[in-house]
Amino acid sequence: MNRILTISLLALFTAACAGGGQNNRSSGSELEPPPFANEPRNVDVDEYLEFLDELAVAIGEGVPRELNTREREQYRDADTRLRSILEPVSNVSELSDENQLTVFNLHQELQGIVVGDPENYLICSRRSTVGTHFKRTTCMPAGDFRRQQERNREALRNRLGPGPMPVLQTP
Repeated sequence: MNRILTISLLALFTAACAGGGQNNRSSGSELEPPPFANEPRNVDVDEYLEFLDELAVAIGEGVPRELNTREREQYRDADTRLRSILEPVSNVSELSDENQLTVFNLHQELQGIVVGDPENYLICSRRSTVGTHFKRTTCMPAGDFRRQQERNREALRNRLGPGPMPVLQTP
């Protein structure tokens, strides 16, 4: 029996994909999502891979929305990376902690691409706290994560100054 992989399938994501291209409006008001849509679902690896297959078909049909060329490329890349991690295992416990975190992040990335909200999907990272070997997992929206990384890079550049190689300035 496959170990259960916990995946959060948000209401918009599941409702949009389940809609099968139908207009999700009825006489001017939005349909209610199914009662389970806002709750995390436990999905085994095989079921999740089937979900990815169904999602690929839906994306090809433009459901829940048309993706532009860049988004399609990002989608294919994230889908390929996700499958390369999950397909070789029959049990999630076979994955390292890092790969489990990568699976979560890739699922979130796919969700951001499909829904069209690349700034608000979650990114989680595991880092050791200074002075200890214990790792701490932190999660934040992708936009905040990118801005924090940029601030950290800028602070490091300002603190260290220019290196031995000239820094090319972009216009």
